[in-house]
Amino acid sequence: MTAPDALPPLELPSTAEVRWVMSALVQRYFSRETHARLLDADVSGGVLTVVAWQAGPSPADPGGVIGHRTDLGVRLAECEGDLEAVLLDALQFQVSEPSAPGWAASGAELAWPLDRYPEATWYG
Repeated sequence: MTAPDALPPLELPSTAEVRWVMSALVQRYFSRETHARLLDADVSGGVLTVVAWQAGPSPADPGGVIGHRTDLGVRLAECEGDLEAVLLDALQFQVSEPSAPGWAASGAELAWPLDRYPEATWYG
C-alpha cells in the first residue's frame, strides 16, 4: 500500500481558515489552563505550522511552547479530507520524538516562526 497523494495546493485551506478551525477545537476540547493553548498557526507552501503552549504531565513539569510542522496535503489525504482531524492531531502533537529546540524536524532549515518562539521545541 502506498501513501495517499497530497492534495493540490489550490485545495489546501488558508491560514485564516486553519486558525479559525484550530481556535474552535481548542475551545471545544481543551482547558486553557491544563491542556493546550494555540499561539499561532500558518499554512505556507503546503506546510502546516502550529505553535501552542502545552501543559506538562505533572505539576513538576509545567510544560512549554511546542511547535509542529507537517505536510498539510498529505495529512489531509490520509484523513480523507477531514481538516478537523488533521488539526486536532497537530494540536495534540501526535508525534514520537522532538527535534532540536528551535529547529525544524529535518534540522536543515529554521522552523517558522523561530523569531517569535525561540523557546519552542519543534516536532515534525
